[in-house]
Amino acid sequence: MKHSRGGVRLHGSGEIAEKPAVVDVPHGKGHIVLFANNPMWRDETMGSYFLIFNAIMNFDHLNAGRETGKPAPPRD
Repeated sequence: MKHSRGGVRLHGSGEIAEKPAVVDVPHGKGHIVLFANNPMWRDETMGSYFLIFNAIMNFDHLNAGRETGKPAPPRD
């Protein structure tokens, strides 16, 4: 851990900065939910288990807020 003028900075934090933690990918009639970490790995924080539970319990609502029928804009 490094201390900087703005506070504490974790070693290697630049590698994960501005990267998604969870990605929802529509596939056919369903979805694929990708996690940057393994929320089911032993000794993970209790909060990460809720990522799995939320995806399971809300599987019917993963399209919430997404416009259907339009492809996603291309990324640079």
